Amino acid sequence: MAEALAEMGITLPLLHLGLPDRFVEHGDPAVLLARCGLDAAGIERSIRAWMETRSLSHFPRGTR
Repeated sequence: MAEALAEMGITLPLLHLGLPDRFVEHGDPAVLLARCGLDAAGIERSIRAWMETRSLSHFPRGTR
């Protein structure tokens, strides 16, 4: 999605979440996602922390 927006010349503040740039052990997907912060609780924490560093003025009108 970020690439598509960039190709259209649309710049918005985005939070990118993904797997870390290191080896992730094999095992139960739910446990592994939690360890990487990509379970529901981890994603919520990341979003809340990211939003705390921004004000509504960072977002173009119509995207708030």
